[in-house]
Amino acid sequence: MKRLFIKEVLTGKYEGQQITVCGWVRTKRESKGLAFLTLSDGSAQDTLQLVVPGESSAVQELYRCNTGAAICTKGILKESPAKEQKYELEVSEIAVFGEADPEK
Repeated sequence: MKRLFIKEVLTGKYEGQQITVCGWVRTKRESKGLAFLTLSDGSAQDTLQLVVPGESSAVQELYRCNTGAAICTKGILKESPAKEQKYELEVSEIAVFGEADPEK
């Protein structure tokens, strides 16, 4: 599947479809069986929220997804229930291209 830029994704043209996006992790938080990552790829000022359900196999890669890590993700683009963003990606796969050690 072809990689899309975040600026393309945020147009909503791909809502309901499986897409691939790559970029750098800006933030990560985990809560109640879900993880939330904020992804930036430099194509737009805006970022894309990634939602990783606890049952997804992508959870196994979360420990490597610290701020600054370079990742590529696949998932379904959905309308977000949160007010902060219009769309979010429900992640099914994460590939880590480069880790960022928070201790360094």
